[in-house]
Amino acid sequence: MITQREYVEGCLQWYREADFQPGNPEDGEWHECHYPVPKCLKGTETILLLKEHHAVQGVLQSEEYQTCCVYNWERHFLSGELLLIYRKWRSTHTKKNTKKWLESTTPEQRSLKEKEKWAKYPSHKKESRLQGLKEYNQRTSKPVILTDQHGVERSYPSVTAASRDLNLKDSSISNVAKGRAKTVGGFTARYAD
Repeated sequence: MITQREYVEGCLQWYREADFQPGNPEDGEWHECHYPVPKCLKGTETILLLKEHHAVQGVLQSEEYQTCCVYNWERHFLSGELLLIYRKWRSTHTKKNTKKWLESTTPEQRSLKEKEKWAKYPSHKKESRLQGLKEYNQRTSKPVILTDQHGVERSYPSVTAASRDLNLKDSSISNVAKGRAKTVGGFTARYAD
């Protein structure tokens, strides 16, 4: 794989050959990039690269320094092996931050944070959203009938209601009702007509 230095030198050479002036908005969207050392490792030197080149440089920098130097916006400019490497570093970054947050907070603090998140929504909006979800589920759900091995039928307003009552997976009940599987938890299932 090409190194970060080789890539950046290639970009700068291409800018000279194409008569691009770094920072000139007529040539594209320019980003100030920390190079060669990333900002997270106290790098202070920067260069100007086109946005799409900055995305690639961030991936190469992550590999070179073995630390996450990529951001969410960059995935739109990547493909192939570079996209796989990008995903690896985003995943590593997310896991590290989640672990750090879990280690630095108590379950009570996390619960309080969740409550605070919901508290910023006015109650009428929460109720409206929940009502909308209920109405959607009522419109889209089909009644289902489950029959046990003794031939006793149980009728439910939806697959979700059946799964909750019988402690079975929604998808498993749906598969039986659609004919993709024969039984689930000793029951056969069919949609009510």
